[in-house]
Amino acid sequence: MKYQVVRDFLDKTDNNHLYRVGDEYPRKGVKVTKTRTKELLTTNKVTGDIYIKEIPEPKDREVQSNEWSWKIRIVEKYGWWNR
Repeated sequence: MKYQVVRDFLDKTDNNHLYRVGDEYPRKGVKVTKTRTKELLTTNKVTGDIYIKEIPEPKDREVQSNEWSWKIRIVEKYGWWNR
């Protein structure tokens, strides 16, 4: 599962690494516990803030259809496939 930072924070479990809004969490090479991830996903007891959100991963079928959609449009427009 991938997560995206929605509020800047210093991660106390990652040597106080600064995560900025839009960053992927956790950064490459860092392993985090499910407990820590849950802490950041839910409202913080002290500050009342949520720090990360889940990024939905595309299903195989969606990716496949996006890859072929432009090819299908060309065939529909011209009636042939340029190799």
